[in-house]
Amino acid sequence: MVAINGYKINGTSLDRLYVVLDEARQKVQGAVEDEYHRLLGVEVTQLVDDISMNFVQRPDVPLLHAAQSALLERVRFAVMGFPVEYNLEATASILTDNKDTYIILRAGNPHIAEAFASSSDDLQWYGVNESENEPQGLLPEDAAAIETWRQLRDRYGEDLGRSSLTAMLSGPVSTDRNRLLFEPPAKRAAERARHTYMNRMLSACAKGREIPPHMLMPYLDHVMLGLLSEESQAEIECITGQLAAILPPITLELIEADPKKS
Repeated sequence: MVAINGYKINGTSLDRLYVVLDEARQKVQGAVEDEYHRLLGVEVTQLVDDISMNFVQRPDVPLLHAAQSALLERVRFAVMGFPVEYNLEATASILTDNKDTYIILRAGNPHIAEAFASSSDDLQWYGVNESENEPQGLLPEDAAAIETWRQLRDRYGEDLGRSSLTAMLSGPVSTDRNRLLFEPPAKRAAERARHTYMNRMLSACAKGREIPPHMLMPYLDHVMLGLLSEESQAEIECITGQLAAILPPITLELIEADPKKS
C-alpha cells in the first residue's frame, strides 16, 4: 500500500469536524507564513550575495521585489506536487466509514505538516508507512490502519484524494517586511566559502568539464572527504575572510531601494 499521511477523528460529527478544520487552518496558515518569510529571507540573501560577488547583475527593481518574484516562481512550481519546502500548499481529503472520520493530509513542507498534526487533540495519527506486501512485524494498530484504508479504497475508489471532499488549509501570504531575518556577513561568508571551495574541487574532479550524472555522487563523496583536511580548512578560512570584506549587511533600506531613483 502506498504511504498515507492519514489522521483519524473519532465519530462523524460535522460540528467537531468543522472545529478541527478551523483549528488546523489557523495553525497551518501560521506555519505557511513563517515558512514564506524564512524562504524569502533566503532568496533575498542569495540575490544580494550573488550581486556582491558579480555572479549576476543587479535587477532594475528593488531587490525585495526581485526576490519575491523568484520565490513566487519556485512556489508555483513546487505546488505541482513535489514534496519540497517550497510547496506551501496544504489540503485535507476527508472520508468516513460511517463510524469515524479520516483525513489524508497533503503537505510537501514538513513544518506545515507538523503544524497540522499538532493543531488539535482530536486528531490521531492514522497513517500508513509500511508496504501492505510486507506485513511482518506490524503493530496491531498499524495493521488496523492498513485494513481501514483498504476498506476506504473499496468504498471511494483507488484515488482517495479525487473521490473525497477536499478542504484547503493554506492560503495566500502577504509579505511583512518586519518578519524578514538575515544572517550577518561573517556567517554568510563562511557558508559561501565552503560552497566555493567545494565547487572548485568538483570542477577539478571533472577536469573542468560538465559532471556526468552518474559521477555526481562519487565526486561529492570525494569532495566531502577532502574538506576534512587541514589544507582545505585553511583555504576555506582564507576565502571566508575575502568574502566577509565583500558581502554587505542586509538591511531593509538596501533591499527596498529603487535603483531607478538612485
